[in-house]
Amino acid sequence: MPISPMCPRSIRRRPPSCWRSRATPTALVVEANGVRLDQTLGQLCERGVAQHTQPWASEALLLHRAVPARAYRFSGVWELGRTEPGDTWYVEVRQANGQYAWLSPVMIEGVG
Repeated sequence: MPISPMCPRSIRRRPPSCWRSRATPTALVVEANGVRLDQTLGQLCERGVAQHTQPWASEALLLHRAVPARAYRFSGVWELGRTEPGDTWYVEVRQANGQYAWLSPVMIEGVG
């Protein structure tokens, strides 16, 4: 299956299931403070966009890059071994795109 140009490089390994080319692509239109940004989901999947409301160094309107759910969801089980009430665990996850996610602290209430 060919790689869709509508999907970011970080998830091109899997066939895209949500943002394939369509006769009428889905678009996001935002208007604020006299600025209008009009981007298709395919465009936002490739990159975010920004537009200043006034000349340089003014407020800006920003649309971040769109990320499909399969690129940020995870489900799994960790075996922690022996735990004691009051133990604290910190979870840090390195994502495929090099960014990090974390959850802390996780308080242990019972003996495992």
